[in-house]
Amino acid sequence: MNVAWCLWVVLAGWPLQPGVAPEAVVARARGPLRPIEITAARLEAYARDKAGLAPARLARDLVDFELLAQVAEQAGLEAQPEVREAVASAAVRVFLAREFADTWTPETMPPELVARSYEKNRAFFKHPELRDGVHVLVAGGTADKAQRPKDEAKDAVARDIAGRFHADVMADPPADRTAFLARAERFRSDAEAAGLLLLPQTLGRFARQGQFLPQFTEVAFKLGVGEISEPSPTKFGWHVIYIDGVEAAKDESLEEAAPAIRERITPQVREAELAKLTGILRARYGAVVDAGPLEALEARRGLPPGGPGSPGP
Repeated sequence: MNVAWCLWVVLAGWPLQPGVAPEAVVARARGPLRPIEITAARLEAYARDKAGLAPARLARDLVDFELLAQVAEQAGLEAQPEVREAVASAAVRVFLAREFADTWTPETMPPELVARSYEKNRAFFKHPELRDGVHVLVAGGTADKAQRPKDEAKDAVARDIAGRFHADVMADPPADRTAFLARAERFRSDAEAAGLLLLPQTLGRFARQGQFLPQFTEVAFKLGVGEISEPSPTKFGWHVIYIDGVEAAKDESLEEAAPAIRERITPQVREAELAKLTGILRARYGAVVDAGPLEALEARRGLPPGGPGSPGP
């Protein structure tokens, strides 16, 4: 097969010289099926993620691609199912980029959606100073109703176990909350032998007032990230607290939060708009999924009906 071609490159500098129009042909070839012309605009687009390569090299790459594409077409490969599917996939990507990525951007987010997101997540934008961490509790009672032992001798044992745990973690500080909680297991048998509970617990984010007892939060709010409290009592028992998160108080208005909200909700809005469009198309063109053959296929693959990741409304 004669696919002789000639290449003509007009660019000497990079990037494109100011006088080169986007529609200017910078490379061409005689193709086996039709002439090939590479414009300056296409070359510029192709070069965006290929820094450091000479324009002549990039132009030759594009010409080579077009020649191979025509040779494949000449061989009848365009009719192959996998080729048609690849073309369709590329067309869908271009369509979605134009209709969704370009249409639904942070700058075009409807103000009412931004305001709704702000109200829904108001606690994220307006809150007092917060702590996050874990603690180990040595207590009497039961797991669902822990309490500080009323018996003075038993309370002294609980305090001693909490103190020995505290000394252990201070002598060899744990790397993180998981290691802190795991270290408590060294003292579980001592607690059980004394008829006490040893409860490693995750606290989550909390404010100085509200969720926990004042005696507990007063101790916790004196700690910085990575710091560990000495054993401290509440009516629930003896606590050793580990703080691994401190968040300053926040009072962000809608106007202040709007740029970050727009960035965050853009992917969700695009997904919702795409689901709306595909729903309209399915209804308009009578899309039907035949459950019988699909269930048989899923059974052969060991999947539950519907299968993981199955598309649906």
